Amino acid sequence: AIWELYRLIDWLMRLPEALEKDFKQRMFDYERSKAMPYVTSIEWMAKQEGLEEGWQKGQQEGWQKGRQ
Repeated sequence: AIWELYRLIDWLMRLPEALEKDFKQRMFDYERSKAMPYVTSIEWMAKQEGLEEGWQKGQQEGWQKGRQ
């Protein structure tokens, strides 16, 4: 959510270089302090797909072991 706000601000106006550097540094510091790294929508979708594939594979393996 923080990075979405940054993108909106960046889209709406261009900060002077010194302020932009300061703003970016504060954003990175805030993100690190909250231990919440930014994940793009593509990364999130890939993670979800990986989880679904892993779940399906686990279901199949469990079913096969159950048959044995």
